[in-house]
Amino acid sequence: MTGCSKGWNSKEIQVSREIWVITDVHFLSGKLRDRGEIFTRMIEEGDGKNTLQIDRILSAFYKKVKGGRPVALLVTGDLTFNGEKLSHLELADFFKKIESLGTEVYVIPGNHDILNPWARKITEKRIGRVESVTPDEFTSFYGDFGYGEALSRDENSLSYLIEPVEGIQILMLDTCRYENNLTYDFPVSNGVISQETRAWIEQTVREGKAEGKEMMAAMHHPLLEHNIMVSDGFTIDDNRALVDFFSSLHVYTILTGHIHIQDIMEETVPGGKIVDITTNSLSVYPHNYGVISRENDRWNYRAVSLADEGTLFSEKQSRALRDFFIGTSDSMVRKALEESSYSQDEIDEMSRILSLANLNFFSGRESREDFREEGLNLFRKDPHPFLYAYLDSILDDGAPGDQSVDLEL
Repeated sequence: MTGCSKGWNSKEIQVSREIWVITDVHFLSGKLRDRGEIFTRMIEEGDGKNTLQIDRILSAFYKKVKGGRPVALLVTGDLTFNGEKLSHLELADFFKKIESLGTEVYVIPGNHDILNPWARKITEKRIGRVESVTPDEFTSFYGDFGYGEALSRDENSLSYLIEPVEGIQILMLDTCRYENNLTYDFPVSNGVISQETRAWIEQTVREGKAEGKEMMAAMHHPLLEHNIMVSDGFTIDDNRALVDFFSSLHVYTILTGHIHIQDIMEETVPGGKIVDITTNSLSVYPHNYGVISRENDRWNYRAVSLADEGTLFSEKQSRALRDFFIGTSDSMVRKALEESSYSQDEIDEMSRILSLANLNFFSGRESREDFREEGLNLFRKDPHPFLYAYLDSILDDGAPGDQSVDLEL
């Protein structure tokens, strides 16, 4: 396993040595949706994914890639809304445009992407099932984006190895459990790394280390628990054993997604420190991507927001992206408190508080100092079992900060 699979110095197009990361694009083909009341209401009352503006968000990201010319773009799963074949095909076309700029794209699946029985066309005229993709189709569609040029591939999953920059190898790990999706009639959300795949990882890492390679891993499911409210079904199964496994191999940097928030967790382990970086979903405000670059003889990760970039969106468009996210939080609060004893003024204030706290949480900028204690006391007056616990969990984050971190390689 020597050399680069698609090395930065093999391109005539001038590229930087930066590696960029996006996750949870949740792209849905425009041919499978309209802007009618049914689809619009579903998205506006959903979990913050701005599928109504996903084409505009991807266009903005393309402009950033064109300006920054990273050597590689890692996409850590949930490429599509619900695994629609047409969405996969159109997203592959988008990645071809990215690669035409000199940036190589590498993808892994998320829990929404393969054998998804929820794949739908949603319009005013028709809501109906559409084709999803099999694992073989996934690797075929994305053959130019990792699977056709991997240095090594695992026989037991859709995991593979790349070397996007000379000396830096990345394990692109498939952690998803899609084999029973059709039987269960829903996409299984939790993740796993089988013993067979662990054996492949161990062999691959030991061979790379013997050649003097630095190693990191990218996967859809977080290795560490980032928040108690997004743990069950989100943090990878058997994570304590996997922390020991990765640390024993001296693989200390893990790039993840799945939980949609911008968050960085660290854990001291024998011989080093595990750093688990989950990048904010590209489809969710503030629409972050991660930049991995070498600074002062160390590799560093930093989060960058598309929504904060003044040249990508007009002031009106930026405000609309923010307002959409706040609107989904407002909807969550008001629906939860429909049968409560709170007055309308109290519900209005609680919505304002939780919407701002939620925005900070997804942006990776949590701070209890943004809120007066009397406002927080409203949630304790007649505590809703979810809202109270959720708010309490997202107000404080502690060290490290979530915007940047030096990588452990």
